Amino acid sequence: MCRRPAVGESSADHLYVKAALSTSLLDHGRSARFGFPQPIGSLLDVDLDDGTRLRIHMNGSVTPDWDTGRAPVLGPGVIPEPGVLSRCPYVYRVRCESDGVSRRVWIGTQSLAHPTDWVPMSECTWTDNGLLTPAAARIL
Repeated sequence: MCRRPAVGESSADHLYVKAALSTSLLDHGRSARFGFPQPIGSLLDVDLDDGTRLRIHMNGSVTPDWDTGRAPVLGPGVIPEPGVLSRCPYVYRVRCESDGVSRRVWIGTQSLAHPTDWVPMSECTWTDNGLLTPAAARIL
């Protein structure tokens, strides 16, 4: 039984993001375990088999913690705390958009010097350091 507290177009976005990440990882010969911490629908934990750990913040109900060993990926409306973009070369963002009867997952690369660069999840790759977007590759 679904335990999501909300309904509506974006209420299952955490599931679409999980599916897109799973497909992307499999396409690159990788695998991960996924978890849905409380509050359901707000967070998605991703633990890659190589030890890389991500926490997707689908909304602002849980403040991102930059020191837990889980790289935060910020959803729509989640604002990085002051100073994050001066300490990190970039921050990843995620959003979903309707595509017919489904939702398409986009990954954004936000940096201090440039506007957020959005690409479909299918254009991202995985390295020994985790997720890599074309914009992050240029920044690095």
